[in-house]
Amino acid sequence: MASPLRNTGLGALALVLVSAALSGCGAYATSTPKSALVASSGAISFGDVLVGHATVQTVTVSNLGDTSVNISRAAISGRGFQLIGGIPSGAVAAGESMSLQLQFAPASFGVTTGAVTLTSDGPDTALKISLRGTGTRPGLNVSPGSLVFPDVPVGQSRTENVTLTNSGSSSVVMSPATISGAGFTLSGLSAAAKLAPGKTLLVAVKFAPTAPGAATGTVFIGSNTANAPAAISVSGVGLQALLSASASSVNFGKVVVGDTNSQPITLRNSGNATLTFSQLAASGTGVSLTGLSTSTTIAPNSSVTFNAVFAPSSSSAVSGSITLVTNGVPSPLVIGVTGTGSGAQASLGLSPSSLNFSTVAEGSSKTLSSTLTNTGNSDINISSVKVSGAGFSAGGVSGGTILMPGQSTALMVTFSPSSVGSTTGASVTIASNAANSPAIVSLGGAGQAPASHRVALSWNPSSSSDVTGYNVFRAVNSGGYGTNPLNVAPVSGTGYTDASVTAGQTYFYIVTTVGSGVSSTASNEVAATIPTP
Repeated sequence: MASPLRNTGLGALALVLVSAALSGCGAYATSTPKSALVASSGAISFGDVLVGHATVQTVTVSNLGDTSVNISRAAISGRGFQLIGGIPSGAVAAGESMSLQLQFAPASFGVTTGAVTLTSDGPDTALKISLRGTGTRPGLNVSPGSLVFPDVPVGQSRTENVTLTNSGSSSVVMSPATISGAGFTLSGLSAAAKLAPGKTLLVAVKFAPTAPGAATGTVFIGSNTANAPAAISVSGVGLQALLSASASSVNFGKVVVGDTNSQPITLRNSGNATLTFSQLAASGTGVSLTGLSTSTTIAPNSSVTFNAVFAPSSSSAVSGSITLVTNGVPSPLVIGVTGTGSGAQASLGLSPSSLNFSTVAEGSSKTLSSTLTNTGNSDINISSVKVSGAGFSAGGVSGGTILMPGQSTALMVTFSPSSVGSTTGASVTIASNAANSPAIVSLGGAGQAPASHRVALSWNPSSSSDVTGYNVFRAVNSGGYGTNPLNVAPVSGTGYTDASVTAGQTYFYIVTTVGSGVSSTASNEVAATIPTP
């Protein structure tokens, strides 16, 4: 044997570790006790058990150690729990197992808990297994617990079944069933009906919506069971298209025979189902519709527009309708139409119908206008515009111009005289398909010499108190005066301008008096030569 190490007091103690090779054979220690009881489940659930009935569960207890375990006592708690057959006699050898039969026979309704405790001489002296079960009375099973109907069109119906099953051991006595919710009804369940144990009964629930939109309700089924009354929620959606039109009637007014009047109408679906058309009809001579067919559909909260058309074939009043048959409400939808056919009347109005340019200096121009208006009920087609009279021209209107009823345009006439003197018989002639064709705008005006080509005359007034005016006479030769003065009416003043002269010409003038009891006395003669431009 090695001697223990000592400190002899002679100095510091030194500990030297010396490695040495060791050999030998040994066993590893484990954490497994020499004996141990383990249950196959630490908690047993018996579930729902009818009162008056029993159910059995098996649990296995095993010895996982290497020595026998002696069970000295078994205790069970919880009302209705029982250990069937007691505990097997003898010890539980190492590696062996035993089965325990556990029974639950509820005597009352509700949840019951308990435990089985095994006392032994093992490392864990008490092995505890918890127990749980629920006592129930004969019940009525309802399946499904809720009903959701697919979307059902208004006016149609759909039926779904609810299955009632007696899960108890005695008959279930039914009481009157009720149902709430718009459009829901039930059948197949009479008051005081009895359902034998294990039997089933079908109750039919029908959904027949009367309006679009979601509907909900509840079915209450009464019985003598603990879970009475059974409540089953029901829901569904009623589908329906709701149709409206932007106009309930259309008045086309007067339409010329041969022409067409079209009026737009918008249809809207404010429902929750797609609107479809099965029939489209138009009544009344000349009444039709475009932009709509039986293949047209209108999605919920959407709209389409079509045209009501009136094309009269005679001069008469028409009263008709457009009828739309759909899957929506209302159906049919009727839109009234009225209109009157009238004969074509084309009339061209002129304002003014004559244009007076007065005097325009030679070499200058002046423009006046006349408004042309279609006062009829059909288009006017102007075929030509012709101007007569020297110095006149027209614009703004030409052959090919079209005036619709009520439309106006301006005829622009320009006078550019190339000579001095009045123009007579001038006009603008407008040919068209109007009833009053041709329309004529008469023209008047006079060319006036420029200021440098005019003769301004003046004289001293007569001393006679009876003189009321003066006449001016002109001649191209001295003394060669005629009987007609230049002035139309006697000149009241003492001056006169002769603008109707020709360049390069020499003129001779005299002035005579005009008055009651006064002899016409001639003035002295004067001559004037008009310059050449």
